[in-house]
Amino acid sequence: NVGIGTTTPQSLLTVYKTSDDALISFGDDQSNTGHWFMGTDYIDSNSFKIATTSTQLGVAEVTITKSGNVGIGTTAPTEDLAVYGGTDTSIIDVLQASNGTRYGIRLRAGSTQSQLYMAANGTNKILLQTGGDSYFNSTGNVGIGTTGPGAKLDSLATTEQLRLSHDS
Repeated sequence: NVGIGTTTPQSLLTVYKTSDDALISFGDDQSNTGHWFMGTDYIDSNSFKIATTSTQLGVAEVTITKSGNVGIGTTAPTEDLAVYGGTDTSIIDVLQASNGTRYGIRLRAGSTQSQLYMAANGTNKILLQTGGDSYFNSTGNVGIGTTGPGAKLDSLATTEQLRLSHDS
């Protein structure tokens, strides 16, 4: 069955309108436990939202605004794609896995440090982190331990700055 305009659906698909929100629900029973809701949020300029509760579209898990911005973990994305994490870390993975080995890019944002990993053969080949270890600027300079590299390679430290070794 299909229920339209009812809060007690008799089927897997329910369409109803509450406070001018148009929602469709998917779930395993009529108690709203385990349900997912998607539809337009009238109060939020009719943004399309996916949420786990029909009464709180303001805290939806996914939001697509009328201007095309997508928010995951935020209902007010100001960029094309905005990902907000729940605890201390947001992670975006663009990975390809083959036989348990990962290849790709991982972006990680936390309250103390953000990181960009590029991996191949399951090993980080490039690691950039905001903890003071690596920087690139708009002139193409690379800095280690400095946020303002003044040369193609600029290393700033209180200990030994450069070591070239050969493993025989």
